[in-house]
Amino acid sequence: MSSKEEENKKTIMKRFIYDDTDLLAFLSSPSKMELLKFISGMGSSCAAAATMEYQYDSNTPLRCLSPGLATLVGALHGMQEWIQEVPPSVSDTIRFGNPAFRIWHQEKLVQRMPGVIRCILKNTKQYNTTTTTTTTTDEDEDYDDEILNQCYEEGKQATTTTTTTTDTSDPDIVTEVCAYFKDAFGHPVRLDYGTGHETCFQIVLLVLYKVGVFGSSSQRRFKAACFSTWDGYLQITRTLQKDYRLEPAGSHGVWGLDDYYCLPFYFGAQQLVQQQDLVLTPSESITSTHKQFLYLDCISFIQDIKKGAPFFETSPMLYDISRSVSDWKKVASGVYKYYEAEVLSKRPVVQHLVFGKYFPANWIPSQTEDNRQAPTTTFRTVPTTRAPWAKGNNKNMPPPTRAPWAKK
Repeated sequence: MSSKEEENKKTIMKRFIYDDTDLLAFLSSPSKMELLKFISGMGSSCAAAATMEYQYDSNTPLRCLSPGLATLVGALHGMQEWIQEVPPSVSDTIRFGNPAFRIWHQEKLVQRMPGVIRCILKNTKQYNTTTTTTTTTDEDEDYDDEILNQCYEEGKQATTTTTTTTDTSDPDIVTEVCAYFKDAFGHPVRLDYGTGHETCFQIVLLVLYKVGVFGSSSQRRFKAACFSTWDGYLQITRTLQKDYRLEPAGSHGVWGLDDYYCLPFYFGAQQLVQQQDLVLTPSESITSTHKQFLYLDCISFIQDIKKGAPFFETSPMLYDISRSVSDWKKVASGVYKYYEAEVLSKRPVVQHLVFGKYFPANWIPSQTEDNRQAPTTTFRTVPTTRAPWAKGNNKNMPPPTRAPWAKK
């Protein structure tokens, strides 16, 4: 195949992880390493002393962003209104998984996302090549507020219009980002949401970064991108979980960090590295002033959806951290290791990932969708996370993955 034919060949998004052989290939792949490096870099920017002058404020979410990121934030805020357009089905028998979520996913997310991605790429191309910045003391420059506000409104407007789905006229980047966006907000058949979905959102950010949407690699830009985009994403997914009663996907229950999330705890702990004087005791309530910190805001959300239940019962791992780990840097390191071990290294989670041009797979999969076989192992036979304080030694159980902060 000639180089021109190779260039014009459309990328097909597909699965590459079917069995443990594929999982091992993924764990040693450049894409997995690149994703972890990107997550670590974003977390480091949140902890850097040089970025202390930037503190995220939900009232000014566009501060320090690029035009492309401002467009994305506008789209995330616009997506909030979709839930009002598709109210949950009224039924007292629905405990988990309101079927109205399927409409939200198929008729809103899938059909409108191509237009959103095109808008992000358009504004990135238009403004990243023009002199529309004001000088700052940081490594990069800030864009004019007028331009950022315009991009924000365009991103928000893009969520109101149903466009054609991705087709052959779209560049690969639109097809690929849409595939990850589609998988970032929950599963329309299983009606669940979990750490695999939040991972897809982080891959969205990675791919957009690789095509220049961030506009710069400075720590300040990374920190602004982290808090602005994740705040918008959390607002949507938390509402989806509550309104459509999405079931926790792959949750370890009380043996896990959280029913739905992991990465916000990592970014939030990194944010607190420069706030070592802020120590939250296990019995303390999260106040309005605490909510400026992502880690504590995540705890506040748990307390909100599990009202009346003691924190040590709903979240024993987080409770244990608050009792035994006073250094936020150690907390961040522990959560990062937990994410790598309990999310990216678990086949029931990552087997749903798709790969393309910008997040590629460098191995031949053991199966394809056409000749897919039933799994030879079940969820119960893969290494599981046991509570660090669990007693007893069941020889039939595989070695557990302990919490990184657990004492030996």
